[in-house]
Amino acid sequence: MKVKQPKFTLFTAFRGLTREKWALGATILTGKMIGLGLVVTAMFTIPGLLPTAAHAADAAKPTDIETSIMNSINTVWTLVAAFLVFGMQAGFVMLEAGFARKRETVNVLMECIYDTCLCGILFYAVGYAFMFGHGNGFIGWGGADGKNWFFLQNTPATYEAYGVPILAHWIFQYAFADTCSTIVSGAMIGRTSFRGDILYSIGITGFIYPIIGHWAGDLMASR
Repeated sequence: MKVKQPKFTLFTAFRGLTREKWALGATILTGKMIGLGLVVTAMFTIPGLLPTAAHAADAAKPTDIETSIMNSINTVWTLVAAFLVFGMQAGFVMLEAGFARKRETVNVLMECIYDTCLCGILFYAVGYAFMFGHGNGFIGWGGADGKNWFFLQNTPATYEAYGVPILAHWIFQYAFADTCSTIVSGAMIGRTSFRGDILYSIGITGFIYPIIGHWAGDLMASR
């Protein structure tokens, strides 16, 4: 004997909602609409309150002391942000170790530590020059004077016109390059050997990530 199962339709789902659920849904929708309205209002209001380019031109140029203070604050913030990004490494290690089998835990820990060390060497040797050096639309290599930036040689004291020391900028960018390497390593757990992880780390931190980053920088500069 076949048992007829009631058909489930969209109207059936709506009829099953209680008054409390309707009230909760209406409250959430109202809150989102209010938030969206505030964002749109801010988009049209805040630009009018900020000084325009003409007003900025009339403003006095900062003194040497003010410029030094601003550069110091920018440097401190760059380093703090770099350390925060480095903190993601511990999170990725715990995430990957938690999803891996018990026998692969040590391998995961070694891969993450090795990726960080190898990424530091490669990004110092060639990665930073490939990514931030002046070159062509495909790859960078050094300064506008034609000297290469490999091993951070011939680099300026500060990065472009931001006033941040080049070493602080390198640490900040190295944190992201290392994060990129660690994220991908999570997909390789139990699928490749340790040698495969070494080869992938060399490819992604020394060439793939810096070159694609150079493309993105040129794209943003052209706009």
